[in-house]
Amino acid sequence: MPPVTPEESAPVVERAQERDWRQLSGVRLAALAESSSAFGSTLAREQQYDDQDWRAWTREAATFLAFAGEQPIGMAAGIEVDRPDERALIAMWVSPDHRGKGAASALVAAVRGWAHDEGAVRLTLWVTRTNEPAGRLYRRLGFVETGASKQLPSNPALVEDQLPLDLPQRSG
Repeated sequence: MPPVTPEESAPVVERAQERDWRQLSGVRLAALAESSSAFGSTLAREQQYDDQDWRAWTREAATFLAFAGEQPIGMAAGIEVDRPDERALIAMWVSPDHRGKGAASALVAAVRGWAHDEGAVRLTLWVTRTNEPAGRLYRRLGFVETGASKQLPSNPALVEDQLPLDLPQRSG
């Protein structure tokens, strides 16, 4: 069997630091351009962000970038919500040519680990009904239907469903 090249190996996921704002902005803008119906924000809105806005994103959310070699190929972020024992997974996206290769699962695992370390017992996300591949991924990873839904803020003609995942409680 031939050796595995870095491009064929599992993606590396790292938490973005403030110094990574350019990589974050590149991935996020690519996500909004490619999958506009999957996000509550718009490409036009976030193209207006300056470097301070992107730096703030890295401080205000636990943002993770997936890499194939040195190239960022995806992202996901975790944020605090109103409940102290819950966190939310937002901004999940993987470049189309890297889908199905483990990046999405690795990104969800990174946010899940962060949420657990924060003491959360539940990780919640919203997925647009028309984004069937993402919905299948989240269900495969253990997220479940709640029956809660709402209009997508960036396109009220679309509906998104809430999917939570119960996390194991921290010991000790």
